[in-house]
Amino acid sequence: MTFSHLDHGTPGGGSPLHPEWFQALYSVTEIVGGDGPLQAAGELRVGTLNMPANVHYPAHRHPAPELYVVLDGHLVWEAEGEPSRRVVSGAVILHRPWQVHAMQTLSEPVRLMWVWWAPGGDSSVLSVPAELIEDHDRVLHQRDT
Repeated sequence: MTFSHLDHGTPGGGSPLHPEWFQALYSVTEIVGGDGPLQAAGELRVGTLNMPANVHYPAHRHPAPELYVVLDGHLVWEAEGEPSRRVVSGAVILHRPWQVHAMQTLSEPVRLMWVWWAPGGDSSVLSVPAELIEDHDRVLHQRDT
């Protein structure tokens, strides 16, 4: 199953806190909430993220919980407190609020669907942009002892 009918998105349509060099490497299409054509009472944001081959999406975090579905392609996924893993089309990934996460595309482009929601109806978490994590290796690879 492919989802090539979805718009290819707006270059750099993610967080304004991301550096310009990085925003040029990906595109975002918001479908529900935010700037999307459909609205969900301020408690949900849904969109797609498109990245070309061989791109590292830096470690970042945000207050909204997040669900990713890999629509096309495969990539390596990293999340705070979890081992790195390779994920393929059809995989579903869940992040807790403020959990640091990053990804690396491999030899082909990747298309993801992402969902942010407002736990307990606290829609303020949907308007806080993602922040990049400078010391991402330490955060992503630390282990509880």
